[in-house]
Amino acid sequence: MEDSQIIELYWHREEQAIKESQMKYGGYCSTIAYNILHSAEDTEESGIEMDPRMVLTLASTVNYSGKWASPFISHDTKRSTFHAASGDVKCDFMNDMKDTFYYWGDHFTSVSLPLQNNGHMKLILPNKGYSPADLLNDKQVRKLLVSYGDYPNSKSAMVTLSIPKFDVSSTIDLCDGLKALGITDICDEKKSDFTPLTDSTDSIYLSKAEQNTRVLIDEEGCKAASVTVMMFEGKGASLEYENFTLDRPFIFEIMSETGLPLFVGIVNNPA
Repeated sequence: MEDSQIIELYWHREEQAIKESQMKYGGYCSTIAYNILHSAEDTEESGIEMDPRMVLTLASTVNYSGKWASPFISHDTKRSTFHAASGDVKCDFMNDMKDTFYYWGDHFTSVSLPLQNNGHMKLILPNKGYSPADLLNDKQVRKLLVSYGDYPNSKSAMVTLSIPKFDVSSTIDLCDGLKALGITDICDEKKSDFTPLTDSTDSIYLSKAEQNTRVLIDEEGCKAASVTVMMFEGKGASLEYENFTLDRPFIFEIMSETGLPLFVGIVNNPA
């Protein structure tokens, strides 16, 4: 079975994923070990693309799935226009009126959608004339992203929602982030020093570090890789009415039960 098919099995929480992983990667690891010791040509003939210098590969996968505390009704989902930076596109918009938290700042508005006993997703819409990239440098947005019920410009409101369904993914090169933090030597073949861990190889260095992430929302709820979220209950206050239509690029966030932002993403085009 191809890697992409195994990933899909994990994504859908299929028990078959474990069996397929054992079948493929049990033999896979044995083959790599044998071929590194014996012949680079055998590695190529087996269809496994591995650098003979590779001594260790680490992979970690976490899958999260949660249903909305108040699901959207499929019958109310309608095709509408999303104004992407690259041009207008048509996509499915989920529509409803919900009692939820509503936030605002000088250059944005935001809502929080709770999940059943499992957290919430925050959606942040830039005002017209601003982009998600602009908001990431906005002090009020930064405060909202790290706030845990203490953001000042907030209220409980009946919000008329129109939110595009989306399934987005990204790949991030963690090596670039490490270098930006000043952690450079481990990525340099000539400067790295792992002798406290091993003396079996003269030159071991970090050649690749990537994070692959996928987030999906539909009428039932959301799925996200590598995140854990918590329930966020509304405060008791008199309700007001607001409109919130995500018809242009926006930011979303999922927060941990300790109030730590675990996942922040941008949707530029949900189609």
